[in-house]
Amino acid sequence: MSGGRWTRMLERPYWQRRRREFGRFVAWSAWERALFAEALGWVGAAHTAVHRLPAARLSRLVTRAMAHVGSTQPARSESSSSTSSESSSSPSSEQVRLIAGAIERAGRRVPRATCLVRALAAHWMLRSRGIASELVLGVPLAPGSFREAPAHAWLEVDGKVVLGGDDEVDEQFARLRR
Repeated sequence: MSGGRWTRMLERPYWQRRRREFGRFVAWSAWERALFAEALGWVGAAHTAVHRLPAARLSRLVTRAMAHVGSTQPARSESSSSTSSESSSSPSSEQVRLIAGAIERAGRRVPRATCLVRALAAHWMLRSRGIASELVLGVPLAPGSFREAPAHAWLEVDGKVVLGGDDEVDEQFARLRR
């Protein structure tokens, strides 16, 4: 067996990259490692659902996830009863940001973790904490961009995009369902 994948794996840069990645993982706090492990589980579950379920069942699953916007209460009742109208200063917005980051990091470790997989995993992870989110599907508005990405999925919390793009995603994609 000459050359190929195993020879490349045994080369020094491969192991240096892995050691660097492991070093970053160890440098995280125990809470961050636990959040990453949970996110990895949710991404794995969403990946399995997207790539293994029959299309009809997956369609029902995604439709149900899209319909659950506003069906859960915020994780902390005292933050929802505050008089401040800014959601960026609430503890749940920081929690949402951390969860979205953990899902992104976990999604980079799972092969074929598409935007739908990541958005679905983040929706489930936020929902398990009682944070309402909206899974949004869209198609490109530009005529030539349909070949690059036939569709896109992103996640919104309180009308703000938290995963799968920036605030201009509405200008680039037409929502399939709201």
